[in-house]
Amino acid sequence: MKTLLVCLTAGAMALTTAIAMESTATGTWEGSIDGHRAVTLHVAERGGKVSGDVIFYVLKDKDTGKPVEGTPEAIALREPVWDGRALRFSVESPDGETIRFEMPVTAAGTAMLKRLGDGLTVPLERVKQGGGGAIR
Repeated sequence: MKTLLVCLTAGAMALTTAIAMESTATGTWEGSIDGHRAVTLHVAERGGKVSGDVIFYVLKDKDTGKPVEGTPEAIALREPVWDGRALRFSVESPDGETIRFEMPVTAAGTAMLKRLGDGLTVPLERVKQGGGGAIR
C-alpha cells in the first residue's frame, strides 16, 4: 500500500509539473533591444520533456536602417530544464563555445532571458501560448 501511495504521489507531481510547464513557459517568446528584435525563443513540452530552439539576431548599427545582419538560424536548446520558476538551457555557438542561459518567468507572459557569465539580459514577452508538440 505504501508503494502504491508513493507511485501515485510521484505521478501526480509529474503531472502537476507538466501542467505548470505547459501553462507557464511553453510557447514562443520574443525580446528586443533598442526597439529591434534580438531573440526569438520557442519552448515546447511533451511527455515531461522540454525542448525548443532559439534564434539570435545579430544587431549592428551601421546607419543603414537594417540593424539585423546576416540570416538568423535556429539553434537547438541543449539540456533544457524547467524548475517551476525558470527555464535553464545552453546553446553551442558557431565556434563551439557552450553558452548558458536562464529564463525566469517574471509574470504571466513575461520573462527575462539572462546570459550567464556576463550579465546580459533581454526582457521577453510571450507572443504565442503553448508548445506541447515538437519544435520545428
